[in-house]
Amino acid sequence: MRRLYHLMEEEEVRVELLSVLSLVGPPVELWFEEKVCTACGQSGDPRLMSGFCHLSRGRRHPGRLELFHPFAEPTREHPGKVTKQ
Repeated sequence: MRRLYHLMEEEEVRVELLSVLSLVGPPVELWFEEKVCTACGQSGDPRLMSGFCHLSRGRRHPGRLELFHPFAEPTREHPGKVTKQ
């Protein structure tokens, strides 16, 4: 009955938490851009801005797109470093 309703003693919670945390992989680096919307003045990463005035469709890639894997089979490792542009 206790397991059904997730009622646990403090030590049981600690063991369960450590068990789940051991499954977490290595950290991932996130890049956030600080931009300011010229229409409403909201600042932050454009991917996380509210939809107040940011729902209109538009070109996301104003420049020419370039294939990242130009070969038929993608490679597991890239010869260079991925850099923030």
